[in-house]
Amino acid sequence: MEITSTTALFSGLGTIAIAWMLMRVVNWVWLKPKKLEKFLRQQGFSGNSYRLFHGDMKEITKQASTKAINISDFQVHNIVPRVLPFNHHINTIYGYVSKHLLELQRDDKFLPTALNRRMKSNYNETRALIKGIIHKKEEAIQLGEASNNDDLLGKLIESNNKEIQEHGKKETGMSIDEVIEECKCGLLEVIFIRVHLLSHVTVTKILQVALRLYSPASILTRTIYKETKLGEINIPPGILLSLPLVMVHHDHEYWGDDADEFNPDRFSEGVSKASNNNEVSFFPFGGVPRICIGQNFALMETKLVLAMILRNFSFELSPGYVHAPINGLTVQPQYGVIVSCNCFLLIMSKENM
Repeated sequence: MEITSTTALFSGLGTIAIAWMLMRVVNWVWLKPKKLEKFLRQQGFSGNSYRLFHGDMKEITKQASTKAINISDFQVHNIVPRVLPFNHHINTIYGYVSKHLLELQRDDKFLPTALNRRMKSNYNETRALIKGIIHKKEEAIQLGEASNNDDLLGKLIESNNKEIQEHGKKETGMSIDEVIEECKCGLLEVIFIRVHLLSHVTVTKILQVALRLYSPASILTRTIYKETKLGEINIPPGILLSLPLVMVHHDHEYWGDDADEFNPDRFSEGVSKASNNNEVSFFPFGGVPRICIGQNFALMETKLVLAMILRNFSFELSPGYVHAPINGLTVQPQYGVIVSCNCFLLIMSKENM
């Protein structure tokens, strides 16, 4: 009897556990997605009905990746249908709900959120560390433990002290914050002098328009973990928000009728005036607190590589090149880039060196 009772008990517990796991699976693959779909439709969102697992993304992606772009087409730079086929398909059929959500990002760094408070705290801590370095340098110079000519910071402190002594007022010299800014400007100036191409405005404009038309990352995604309100829209937990960079960078409402043209002059007056008075419509490296910390290094590296290569080589597209951008880890050519390379050597006589 005892064995029978124990067996029945474990059998019952096993049945309950299996039923609980099955309910969890059913809720995960069907009930919860359908509930979220209903919630979003009540707020005016349109879209395809939910289907198990991959929905229709697999079919749309496969179809888009088989169609190359005609290199002679005037819309050759319109890569949205290939890079983001699902988003393009949904947008074409259902259109926009609201473009006001993009505007909300402009000032969200000023909101007292936990993340923004942490970012501000990190900024203040970094400034305090830098000020500590400057104070230690000043003390070392006063005690004779360091020379004014050791580095750029020493020269700045010497110049600042001389300015104060000549005028007899501390207010005539630079503040600590101004010394920090001077150090940053001086460092950038040294880099720009060493690499002439870095200060070339034309190269910067070309890189900016290339980043707009062919953004390294095609889309940014964020998972909602607690109920969030964007404008007048409530977004429940479990929703994956997607911000399609490529679509925003090719949007005619932001960039005008020539949005798909390679026009470096668009950035002649800077990024803020490149679009139709919407500075947040250009974010190839992300934005706000989660912006890519390596963006300046990436641009500098690109200019350095161009400076080294273009000294001895020139390139042009091969007739066999197939223009087929596709979305992978980054936006990349599906069949590679076939180019013709011309090499030339610069020979200088001793008299000209």
